[in-house]
Amino acid sequence: MSVTDKQQLVLGCRLLDKAGLFDEHGHLSARQEDPDDILINAFASPATTTIRDYIEVDLSGTDYPDSAPGETPIHTQAFRNRPDVEAVCHHHAPYTTLLSSVGIPHRPVHPNGVIQKEPFPVFEDYHTEGGMLVTTEAEGQDLADALGDHEAVVLRGHGVVVVGDSVPEVVVKSLKMEYNAELLYKQAVVGEPWYLPDALVEENVNNMTSEGQIVKTLDYYFTKL
Repeated sequence: MSVTDKQQLVLGCRLLDKAGLFDEHGHLSARQEDPDDILINAFASPATTTIRDYIEVDLSGTDYPDSAPGETPIHTQAFRNRPDVEAVCHHHAPYTTLLSSVGIPHRPVHPNGVIQKEPFPVFEDYHTEGGMLVTTEAEGQDLADALGDHEAVVLRGHGVVVVGDSVPEVVVKSLKMEYNAELLYKQAVVGEPWYLPDALVEENVNNMTSEGQIVKTLDYYFTKL
């Protein structure tokens, strides 16, 4: 268990809270050196999360610590389904959630908002046990299936799950996704949205998660803390 890993996660929580993607709820998790172990913030507001609030969860079982958040299955099932995934974030980005509620496909409208080529899948088959919270392994698996090989999945009327190769990448993807959603919403308010042509999407999708772009984006958002 690395203090540096936890510091990175705590900073990610701070950035996402300041950007308005976290409210009093939300989780940011990361796979550890042992691929069956993850760190996740315990049941506490992400805005007040500290290093001490990050706990270990074992992916080889489902007997989670008592302090684990109720929606831990969102993370555990995503990690189990996707061995390539090193970090997972679940947040309640307002514009992205709004688009899902009214049925507007979330596609890129600005080069700074491109994180994948295809529209994001939308999950809405909630189980009755948790209301609109994903609290069971079965529902977490359904959500992981909906995510598939995508960079993110939108939970209709609820929020978003974003996955990636690292905590910084997942934080940047979350910020870029919501930036695009806000611009798309504003376009839809005043007229017909203009979506980026496929060729431009193709050109920008890798750039947004390049190491240099991740550092530049995080440097900018750190000035907002």
